[in-house]
Amino acid sequence: MNLMPEYTKCPKCEAQYCYSDLKPENIAGTGFWSDGFYMAPMRNDIINFAKCPACNTYFWLEENSIPKPQDSSQINNIENSWLLDQIGSKEINFIKDAFRAGLAINPEKEIVLRIKLWQVINHIIRKYDSQGLFKKIRLKIFESNEYKDSHKQYNSLSSIKINNLIRLANLLKLDLSENPDNLLFAEIYRELGDFSKAMIFCHRAETTLQVDSNRILLLKEQIKIKSKTAYKI
Repeated sequence: MNLMPEYTKCPKCEAQYCYSDLKPENIAGTGFWSDGFYMAPMRNDIINFAKCPACNTYFWLEENSIPKPQDSSQINNIENSWLLDQIGSKEINFIKDAFRAGLAINPEKEIVLRIKLWQVINHIIRKYDSQGLFKKIRLKIFESNEYKDSHKQYNSLSSIKINNLIRLANLLKLDLSENPDNLLFAEIYRELGDFSKAMIFCHRAETTLQVDSNRILLLKEQIKIKSKTAYKI
């Protein structure tokens, strides 16, 4: 898989940066999840926005794109904030700070930020589940302060996720086009626990879109068992 070098500059201090943008055609070997999150070799997300290391300004990368500079000595690198082994609460704070900095200047950009927040929260929960922490939390087995702290974080993440998904659904309704993403609506309502509404959107996706039949089948199965967690496609 080839990562495409892109160039951008900070709109405030005009520092120039290079970053690797993952193009849609370069996703061989990718692992997809139902919330749209995916992991590819050496990379598990597309970078949409960043914080300038020079002046701490948050900005959208594509909106400030520049041609490849002739003087490469002036180019700095923007590190990928979404590396799998670094995902944690700091990324939630990173997105919150992006909101505070005014990056959600319109519904379209707010949707991007809220989808990022949704995916990061799901991935944190997935990582804890892989370690068995949240399973013990759900069984109310607390063996140490680590589990108590994890329980507190789990409740906080769940609250943020629910409020975020409600807002995201409302934004998507305002942003409806002739071809709404019914699968996305189905996934949102499934994770919110509104399984009847999730199934309605699932049927709409099945009858109106050319989608992978296996994906529809998996979604229906998750709805029927009343699962509210993201799953690997």
